[in-house]
Amino acid sequence: MEHIPERTEKEFAFTPVDDVERWNVAGDEPDAESIVSRYSESIFARRLGAIVIDNLIVAALLMGVFMLYTVPQLTNEEWNPASLLLIGLAIGVVYGYFVLLEAFFGSTVGKWALQIRVVKMDRSAPGFGRALLRSVIKTFESSILMLCGIVSVILILVTRKKQRLGDMAAGTFVLRARDAKPLDRGRLAAMRALLIVLSVTAVMCIPISISGMVKLAASPQTFETADGQYQLQAPSSWDAEDTDGELYISNFLSDESVIVGSDDEYTLDGWVTLEEYHEIILDWLPEAIEAELDGGQSEAISLNGHPAYRFTMNGRSDGERQAYNVTVTGDEDKYYFIVAWVSKTDNTDRSVEQFRQDYQHKLEHLDEIVGTFKSVRGLVSI
Repeated sequence: MEHIPERTEKEFAFTPVDDVERWNVAGDEPDAESIVSRYSESIFARRLGAIVIDNLIVAALLMGVFMLYTVPQLTNEEWNPASLLLIGLAIGVVYGYFVLLEAFFGSTVGKWALQIRVVKMDRSAPGFGRALLRSVIKTFESSILMLCGIVSVILILVTRKKQRLGDMAAGTFVLRARDAKPLDRGRLAAMRALLIVLSVTAVMCIPISISGMVKLAASPQTFETADGQYQLQAPSSWDAEDTDGELYISNFLSDESVIVGSDDEYTLDGWVTLEEYHEIILDWLPEAIEAELDGGQSEAISLNGHPAYRFTMNGRSDGERQAYNVTVTGDEDKYYFIVAWVSKTDNTDRSVEQFRQDYQHKLEHLDEIVGTFKSVRGLVSI
């Protein structure tokens, strides 16, 4: 048997990390601190690579969580998880991934790929309490107060134990996998299986989630009038705003808006015909929104196969210019006026006709939205 002589404290201090097995043969049991203190800065590169991989895995899993919100909309199901439930599930994914994997195995997908492990002083897995504390403090270390992780990077590079704040508080260290205590056969098999499943799941979540988000962006959403009697559809990028007795939807990015107002025999002081109501709106609306009627006459049109009237207006104020399309329709109980417009910053001397021509594609898009206006109970009836 090879004789291993006793070593002085100086000789021990300069023992290479790769000689851990020789320490064990000699009867010594090096702890995590004595090992990590001999690592070069290369351990930081491994940790950085691991966190990049882990963040990509977690991001992919969160995309899968987001699909729980989008799938009911794509399938027209009434059930939809509450926002708080989704937030809770997202937090569970983030903390569950890091805390549980590090607690029982000392390793995540990223750490497994870069061959490093989180351990406590005796080089074994840290356990649930330490892993939880380590992850909670990591959230603080990622905040603006800690310069979004820069402070943690500096601590790992300059401290002898290569620890960030979470490691210091939890009493944990990050070792190369070969320097940590080996997992028993059962736990090692469970770790490998779980990490492979998580990796495959994350990879699958990416294309499925992207496909779902694309479909969601293209799918229309339904907005109802304030009285709940009529509805229209607009892309998912549109939002509704609270107004008194009116439906107001808009797309801030494209500067497009639609507002639906209504009147009945009480607000009109008696019932009128659709043609008479159209004349009332034609006389009142331009002054109400400080706009001007375009030169053309109103035209009788068909809205979802039923009679309606349509006219156009233009407006200009404070460097903003608007082009309006107004539609008037209704039923035996109420009349509705639908104002759709595009508003753009414009300080030029373009004519009304030129402005409308330049944004004709947006006006046509607004006409498509107005064209979805129909009764919740069925077809529009005049």
